[in-house]
Amino acid sequence: MGKAYGPSSSSITPLKSLDGKSLAKNPTDIMSRWTEHFGKLFFNPSEVDDDVINSLPQLDFILDMDKLPTFSEVEDAIRQVNTGKAPGLDGIAVELLQSALLCYSSFVHLLLGRSTNSPRLGKWCTGNFVQKQRFEIRM
Repeated sequence: MGKAYGPSSSSITPLKSLDGKSLAKNPTDIMSRWTEHFGKLFFNPSEVDDDVINSLPQLDFILDMDKLPTFSEVEDAIRQVNTGKAPGLDGIAVELLQSALLCYSSFVHLLLGRSTNSPRLGKWCTGNFVQKQRFEIRM
């Protein structure tokens, strides 16, 4: 077999150690080296000053965001979609949707009404926004 196909190759590619002097050849050492590499790559400790976060301007709540759009707003949105573009993932061209505007807009309006009041989905917007967030990565 070796004469016909040549020497067999290993599916494991060795990795150099951090100091570059030795090679990790077994899967456990290779995984340990990758863990070490990505741990150093993504661990970027930073300090956040609370005064800077507290000085950020707070925006007012937009309570109208949780209102269901009217039927005419849905129609206007469908009319304003750019035509002449390739169809999306569903394969439906914008021109087709615009040609059946009355039927399609009533379906979209009904779907929006049902989905915003669905107990499975909850409200899309409740007016309660997170004022500030902090992200910490711990290794």
